Amino acid sequence: MRTMQRAMIFLLPALMILAGPAGLWSEELPAAEWAGLSAEEGWSLFSSDTDDTLAFEFTFGLTAQRMYEMLGPYESPELDRSLRGQRTPRSWYDTTEAILDYRSRYLSLFVDWAMINDERYDPSEPWMRGRYLYIKDAHVQVDRRPFLIKAGRTTQTDVIDSPYSLFVNANPIPAPQLETTYRGDFFFYTSRWVGLNRNSDKTYFGSGMDNPLYGQREPGAEGDQPIPMPGSGNAYEDVYPDGIPWADRGANFKVYGLNLADGWRFGLQESAVYLNQYFNPEFFLSPMPMYFTQIIVDGGNKPWGEDANSKHVLGFFADRTRPGSYLAGQILLDDFNPGNLAPTLDVDFMNRLAWSIGGYREYDFGQIGLYYAGSTKYTFSATSSAGIDRDVRTYDGADEVPLYYSRRPYPLTYFPAVEYPVKNGRRMPIDYRHNYLGYQHGENNMAIKIDYTNTFHPEERREIGFYSSLEYVINGAKSPANPWHEENHFRDIDEATRFLNDDLEHQVLLRARVERPVRIFGVPFTVFADGELGFIFNAMKLEPVFDRYDDRRTFDFDKLDDGRTREGDGDNPNIIDRNLVEPWIYRPQPGDHEVIWHLTLGITYRWQVK
Repeated sequence: MRTMQRAMIFLLPALMILAGPAGLWSEELPAAEWAGLSAEEGWSLFSSDTDDTLAFEFTFGLTAQRMYEMLGPYESPELDRSLRGQRTPRSWYDTTEAILDYRSRYLSLFVDWAMINDERYDPSEPWMRGRYLYIKDAHVQVDRRPFLIKAGRTTQTDVIDSPYSLFVNANPIPAPQLETTYRGDFFFYTSRWVGLNRNSDKTYFGSGMDNPLYGQREPGAEGDQPIPMPGSGNAYEDVYPDGIPWADRGANFKVYGLNLADGWRFGLQESAVYLNQYFNPEFFLSPMPMYFTQIIVDGGNKPWGEDANSKHVLGFFADRTRPGSYLAGQILLDDFNPGNLAPTLDVDFMNRLAWSIGGYREYDFGQIGLYYAGSTKYTFSATSSAGIDRDVRTYDGADEVPLYYSRRPYPLTYFPAVEYPVKNGRRMPIDYRHNYLGYQHGENNMAIKIDYTNTFHPEERREIGFYSSLEYVINGAKSPANPWHEENHFRDIDEATRFLNDDLEHQVLLRARVERPVRIFGVPFTVFADGELGFIFNAMKLEPVFDRYDDRRTFDFDKLDDGRTREGDGDNPNIIDRNLVEPWIYRPQPGDHEVIWHLTLGITYRWQVK
């Protein structure tokens, strides 16, 4: 049975192509035909008076690339342990992708999945020969205007059309979702739930044997006894033999908007991430802004109170759609120091905000887009850290999980980490552009992009679709999982606003895509080339929090806050290497310059069944 399943996975694309019309090599397919030939021409197996459509699409691509290793090894002399470095990026890989696209008047079903061997993830089966299966999008949608319901493992979209959208990452990142939307003539509203981590098989960086509680014992009347984990009475290594798993996390996204005159829209947006629960029904169902819902539910003593733990950001958007043009702006706000407006208010908050503006305009020679965005440091990161002045042996639930990693590990990210383990003891860094829930470049960043889109020779045999962009990106140090980087608390930072203050990475990225419909052996295909060339100066790498000679790097947790040694601990202090137990940081490396590139050549076949 398993052998048959394997054969079907590989043979399905070939069978579907063979099921289509056959013929000899022919000229390029005219653009008018490329949209789908009529049933009279033999391209559709079914005919119907309804507006249902069904299509299958298959793509094969071959990619060559040059990427540099962002994650290096780390040696820890104090603990006699080492962490192996990154698995080397592949210089080439192939991608096989299949799409099922069904649409009717009110219901649509879309499935997009692929088999890839870029070694970004480990294969789940040995017969895949290094490839893994990946769901890019799989959702069902009911659209009965003015209402829309969408559910599945799918990608998010922001309310504005911009590569620098702030509340939703413009890169397609699939995750379980449930969305309800109302689109009226004057008012529109969206409530979306996004599943992040549930029953995770991954552990936090610095857990397991690297956790301070592992194997620790305290003297007692009956000899040394394991330090018990509160709530269980068992030793840490018995409760978490492999380390503390990622806590369950979920997110919600909301839009409250108004359609105004002359193509203008204006509205409020907010996002929330919560810990120790995968789905919060009140956040999703209630139209009350989530910021106030959180305060009412978990603030003060109330009979309906919850042991909640959540983080919120909010902001505003405005956009204008006109024939041939589009303009949009967004602002996102997390924390704001009132002392900026009223110096007499001495409130210790970091200014954590992001901004975006841009749009496009159509001309006779094509569409030109221009976009600009930025974000202050710490805007999308977790909020606080345990700090070295705490007794790291204590364990009081969510606010202490995982010990010495982050007291409140709910960053605005899909994954609460910056790396993950792969086979052979290696690790893979998580590309921050594919981790942030919001703005793709994340915190401590400024970026500007200009792009060009056009279709040359439309409605002709030589039709060519073309897209290109030039992007300039400035990055400072960032870490979505390490709240305040080298510091233990935001009060240790002497500036209310941190924005590109330290060493900086500069990126110049040129992207281009060309595609053209052709006809091969009488069968319509689309061939395409997709590439990127990048020059990175002071290239950013993922590295430990502290350098080797920083006094803050090691911590003796047998020392009390006042420097005294715990009674009975003896002469064998327990040294913690904080570089092993805290998440690492993306930092620019002065003088380290890199050239990156990738080129994908591919072919797509779309079978319009109906």
